Amino acid sequence: MKPLVRIKVIGFNLDQLINKMQNSNIVCYNIERMEANVMFFSVNFKQYSKVKPLLKNYEYHIKYLGIANFKTWLVKNLAIILVIPFALGLMAFSTRFTWAIKIYGAQGELDSSVIEILRENDIAVGKILPENAQQIEQILLNELPNVAQVSCVKRGTSLIINISKKLVYTPESFEPIRAQYNGVVTNFSLISGTMAVNIGDFVSKGDILVYPFTLDKDGNQVSVNPIAEVRAKAYVVGSSKLSASSVELVRTGRQYTTSSIRFLNKNLFSKKVQKPFDIYETSVYNEYISSVIPVVRTKVTYYELGEVIVNHDLVAEQAQVEAESKHLAYENLPTNSEILDEQTTSLIVNDTLYSTTTLTISTIIS
Repeated sequence: MKPLVRIKVIGFNLDQLINKMQNSNIVCYNIERMEANVMFFSVNFKQYSKVKPLLKNYEYHIKYLGIANFKTWLVKNLAIILVIPFALGLMAFSTRFTWAIKIYGAQGELDSSVIEILRENDIAVGKILPENAQQIEQILLNELPNVAQVSCVKRGTSLIINISKKLVYTPESFEPIRAQYNGVVTNFSLISGTMAVNIGDFVSKGDILVYPFTLDKDGNQVSVNPIAEVRAKAYVVGSSKLSASSVELVRTGRQYTTSSIRFLNKNLFSKKVQKPFDIYETSVYNEYISSVIPVVRTKVTYYELGEVIVNHDLVAEQAQVEAESKHLAYENLPTNSEILDEQTTSLIVNDTLYSTTTLTISTIIS
């Protein structure tokens, strides 16, 4: 396909323009006359330089087609095309360097010591990022006798260092991390301390997950504040039941009302009431007598309750009982949990409907 230029011309005497192009041996393609003073046509990209002087008396618009369009775009964006590989190369090269060093757990003199040791080992901002972070950990452990544990992590162009100081071991210094729920350990992230469990272990609520110490190079226990996130697969259960017949308390229709008046939370008038009924429930209503004076009238109504036997259709009410068991399960759901599965089972035994909802979840138990 030849590279073409599509031209829209607006003006009068367009036939005269066509004659001039023919006299100049300019070949036109796909000529379209939309209106008397509007014409579209295409010419070879190489002949466009001959056409342009003939258009000076007209309003015209051009559009490059095919390879001509690509050449025009290439010329306009040549600078960007040349800069992009350079920028990508520069970016890739810059990621080899350390542009930030973050140190946690070291304050004051210890922080200064860490920075100095890193500098002596050619580890500083603007230097090439070390390939092996474990070498940095070993250097700091060897140079800092008062440090119990060092963790180095490379994240992008940043070097993150966590330091735990060495303390005299006293069991009361730090508490171990204990399980908050029952479950099977699926994953853990240990920052400081010693893991007491492994992936796949079943733990009960209260079991120790992380001990508050680490071991130094001589095998001695060094007390540290345990920090870890332990995630487990756990189960949350909600149960509900309904008997075919049950005794329920309902209002009989009998009631008794008494009232009292209080001013500034002190009783001005009240009537001592004996228990009006053997079984009852109450409702309390307070109203302000005046919007200016803080005088409150309190009205207490006693409603007599009686026992009645209520029969239930267990099949018809099964959905309601299951919904209640599901509601109870979700009420016990720990925060930040991911629900993996939900199962609801129902069974009628001895004229009683039992419903249990079990949620299989992934949650943090530490």
